[in-house]
Amino acid sequence: MNALFPPAIAKFLTPKVTDFPTEEYSGWEWRYNKMVFRPAQFKTEALILGALFLYYIFSVVVTTLKSRKAAAWVNSHQSLYDAQFSRPGNSDTLLADGPTDYFLFSTGRRAVAYLHTVISFVPSHDLVQVVYEAIMSIIDLSYSPKDTITLDFQLSGPPSPGFVLGLISKLHMKSLRKDRFDLTYFTKTSTNPTLPMAITLMAESSDVADALLKSAPGAALISKLADPASGQYFRSLIVSDQPVVRPTRGPIPVDKRHTQVTLSLDLPTNSDLAATEPIVRAVFDLIDFMDGGKLIIREDIIRKLSNTRQALDTQLTKEITEISAEDKEEAEEAKRAAKRKVEEEKFAALTPEQQKKHEEKERQRSMRKAQKKMASR
Repeated sequence: MNALFPPAIAKFLTPKVTDFPTEEYSGWEWRYNKMVFRPAQFKTEALILGALFLYYIFSVVVTTLKSRKAAAWVNSHQSLYDAQFSRPGNSDTLLADGPTDYFLFSTGRRAVAYLHTVISFVPSHDLVQVVYEAIMSIIDLSYSPKDTITLDFQLSGPPSPGFVLGLISKLHMKSLRKDRFDLTYFTKTSTNPTLPMAITLMAESSDVADALLKSAPGAALISKLADPASGQYFRSLIVSDQPVVRPTRGPIPVDKRHTQVTLSLDLPTNSDLAATEPIVRAVFDLIDFMDGGKLIIREDIIRKLSNTRQALDTQLTKEITEISAEDKEEAEEAKRAAKRKVEEEKFAALTPEQQKKHEEKERQRSMRKAQKKMASR
């Protein structure tokens, strides 16, 4: 190479001799042909795998404990469910939807088409979510996630009469009023001397609220709410014939309207799971009272409730009509744009002479239209 290139270039082109470092390794190693595995050289990887394994074990253990607690709550209320439903469901029919939500379906009862029992846990199986919840509780003092139970009753038959009423714990009133359309649109917040201080009344009609709360089942329910043993777990009780979310496709058809009774509770501790049973039992009695024709409402109040719903239906119909008109106009505009695009593509495909003839033809057509307009005037 020195004979072909000057010394400086030859030195630059000559590859360096690789210097393989000698490494002393005294730990355990595994050899197979030319392969060598030395565990001591993978300490970081081992720590990562170990952390992931512990994370997995933690998640499995916490999820298992939640599943057992959900089943234990159902078992603690099983006698009540068995007495109320011909098909009550039990802990064996409890369905899990992911690691945090459990569902139980019950049916076969007078006045109740079905009952959905939903037990929802805070996602404490996820350490990342635990950190997020802790940070949010520091930023927002009102943010306090808890394990909850929601009993969603759909009553049989059409609402007669329909009304919206809510008994809401003051701790949860702000979030419910923001999340539920029926409470926001129909109800007003008011005080009621029969209710405990920690509970607020949100009612569409004070007359309906008085008729319900002053009844024997209503008074029994209030006594359970006032009892610290069970009342400490109360979040809300809402009776509503209106949707939770504002309809976006016009009013709900009459044959699809129904009354929903939604009871929301905090999930008690493992040693106190049966504490919510008196409130659940009182809600069953209240539903029977509403269905038995014992809830007497004056005719003028019924007309007022009906007029409010008719006004909402009219407003929703107007909104969907305006949206339909806008959608129709947008569709027509899109159709015109597509037609213009096709015409432009055809024009671009013509020869220069054909384009000139086409432009002249369009100019003459425009002149004839203008002349016809002038003559019509």
